[in-house]
Amino acid sequence: MPSINSASAQREVEIQLGECVTADQRPFVEQSIAAMIERHSERMTRQRTENREHAELMRAIHAPLLEIIEQDQDASAALSVLRAKGQLDSGGDGVGRLPVRDSSRPGLLELRGLEIIGVPYHYDWNWHDGDGELRPNMKADRIAGTAKVASHVIGSGTWVTGHAGIGVAMTTDQPIAAAAARPARTTWDRYRASGAPIGGIAISELGTEVTVFEDGKLIASGTDKRWRARASNGELKQHNTDGFGINDLIEVKWIMQPDHIYTLNVGAWTYCEYHDGVVGQSQAHAEVDARFLFIGLDRS
Repeated sequence: MPSINSASAQREVEIQLGECVTADQRPFVEQSIAAMIERHSERMTRQRTENREHAELMRAIHAPLLEIIEQDQDASAALSVLRAKGQLDSGGDGVGRLPVRDSSRPGLLELRGLEIIGVPYHYDWNWHDGDGELRPNMKADRIAGTAKVASHVIGSGTWVTGHAGIGVAMTTDQPIAAAAARPARTTWDRYRASGAPIGGIAISELGTEVTVFEDGKLIASGTDKRWRARASNGELKQHNTDGFGINDLIEVKWIMQPDHIYTLNVGAWTYCEYHDGVVGQSQAHAEVDARFLFIGLDRS
């Protein structure tokens, strides 16, 4: 299977194409992945700017407190315990234990009039970005219909994001006024966010997303954000679904026209960001294991 690898100073992209992807479809597959990256990067750049400005203000506010705390015997001892606890936490597995979501009863789907698109999908892809040395663990498999992304940040850089998923390329020989796609997905989700004492912040996000492109230009999208955890000032937040569960419905609609190539991407993503406090380090972890069961496509 052909593959495409490209890299910049921080960003790395990989696309694996199946033999069913034609030569005229391939450029639009590449363009759609590039457009997804730019769209996400623009959105997260704005968010990081706000988070960084907030963290800088909080550190400035809390900095004088450190001298006061260290002058008090009891407060200084408590701070030492909190620092040590943070070091112990950083060596753990980063997941909690909560009851599994019930995945034994799949949601009812009206299949009448739907075209079911299943494995093997036409292509898979993964990409990541960040400002440090840490890289997410990512794997997408179009044949199995799976994607896994795990991101972690502490000490090196302040943020990292990872994305992986599958896609299909489509055409139509007649106008379709209301094409609709509904991907069926299950995920196993884990996250952990630990904000350092005195002004620290940690953010962990993960979810699944659907995007539709016409000739490489975005025309429809939908997101199921599974979690967003924000911890600050010594807080620790963590969660583990302890198994696969059915995701919430995502439906995207668009108009299909002849003589155009449409690419439909379904993926999983994680985002982690941290800002250290006046004392100690913050850290963030996010992990999603996704199964793309099928895509229901209504061309009516």
